[in-house]
Amino acid sequence: MRKKFDLGRFSSAAMRRFAALSLLATLLFCIMPPAIAQSPTDPQLEINCETSDSRYRVNPESYPSGYATVRCIIFNPNDFRVSVEIDWDWELIVEVYNYEKGDNVEIGGKSELMITLKLNAEKYETPQDHILDFHGTITHYFQEGTVACNNCEKETASISIEIRAWSDFQINILDNDLPGDAQGEILDVCNEDILSGTYSLSVSIDYDSNIENIKFLAEFYARGRALDENGSYLPVDEFRSVERDVETVQNSNNGNFTMELQLEMTEQFQTTPSMDLYVYLEITVMNGDRHAEYDRIACSEEFFGLDETSLQSDILEENQTNTVPAPSLLTTLTIMLIAFIVQKN
Repeated sequence: MRKKFDLGRFSSAAMRRFAALSLLATLLFCIMPPAIAQSPTDPQLEINCETSDSRYRVNPESYPSGYATVRCIIFNPNDFRVSVEIDWDWELIVEVYNYEKGDNVEIGGKSELMITLKLNAEKYETPQDHILDFHGTITHYFQEGTVACNNCEKETASISIEIRAWSDFQINILDNDLPGDAQGEILDVCNEDILSGTYSLSVSIDYDSNIENIKFLAEFYARGRALDENGSYLPVDEFRSVERDVETVQNSNNGNFTMELQLEMTEQFQTTPSMDLYVYLEITVMNGDRHAEYDRIACSEEFFGLDETSLQSDILEENQTNTVPAPSLLTTLTIMLIAFIVQKN
């Protein structure tokens, strides 16, 4: 016997199951987070980095106080709020106020955020330019809920920072045959005795620097300018001793070494009646082809090296030595009279 199908009973059970499923779906919808699917919106981000006017390069000689300050501004040009992951690349020492690498920061629409970085280098860091790269990437933006920006590209601002070259050294004069007082840091040799001849000098140098293969240039020379009788400069070029520059390269960042120098005077120092005389001992540190730093010990004196009277006297004496004296008028007349008498007879 065929059993009758109760359509009313089936419909009631189905309705209860449908109501239960609907309630479950509603509950799930309520507790689920907002949608994070990619939105057609293309959020933008702008980054700019600049140095401080007073701290635009790193001075490692003053480590840790010789740092450079860089301010990076992240601008959100969108009308909505964005969440940005920040990051940076700097090979040396860096300190960032209030933030860490990989932090996420929120920036309101049409607003900006400034992040300050303190860049530094240890005392003997090689002088050269280093690049700071500052990065920002939008991870989410807030427009009708939180939307993940899976395709947002990393924005980067780069800035070059100079690591400054530095050197420190002391000059100490050792053995020499100069006519005057020359020792330690004293060079008091500007006198008439130095106007002729060639002189030797040993100088010791203690140094400290961050320059690799540091080069020293030593110049020991005299300079003269001719004066008139009133002590004013004559309109003639200055003159100098023979150039005897000496260079040396040191392969450590600090130490001591000795240089042997010479001062060779020229004839013009002896023949100029009145002059301004300068004698220089000059040591220069070279950073590549550039003068990094120099120190100078010098003396000067204004005097008459050879006054005009003595100069003319010397010339006259030399002429008298090399020339036969001219006969006097009386001698000439006597000779003429004798010749006339002889011819008459």
